[in-house]
Amino acid sequence: MAKYKAATLHEKRTRVAHCNQLIESISSYGRRFFYNSDNGRRDEIVLSNAGRVYFLNTHLNDLVYTHTSRTWLKFSSGGTLRCLVEAMRDYVIKGEKLDINGICPMRIRAENGNIWGYPKQEAEKLISEIKSNPIFYSESI
Repeated sequence: MAKYKAATLHEKRTRVAHCNQLIESISSYGRRFFYNSDNGRRDEIVLSNAGRVYFLNTHLNDLVYTHTSRTWLKFSSGGTLRCLVEAMRDYVIKGEKLDINGICPMRIRAENGNIWGYPKQEAEKLISEIKSNPIFYSESI
């Protein structure tokens, strides 16, 4: 039995929009994760008619099923971003909000920058842009 209230399809669609707003912002700054410069497209979260969450990988032009714990064969964005996509999936399905501190997280030694490799100014612009997105439950410390 689920430990969360099942979301309606309308709620899931609204949450998918929040996820795609986040992806759009991330793809606009720094190293432009989730953006494919070859075709000018960005990756996105897609909701099936059955309410399942997929990730559209525009580098391979293929859908990645996000509800498996096994290897995502058609996911080409790396482990850190896979964790972010999994968190977005959980937000869509369960309403579990994300911590904004997971975006461009700092290294143990802050002078070494963030683990995403975004320049400091770009990371600050990104955080400023996304902090009002309803996907997050807290602001950066």
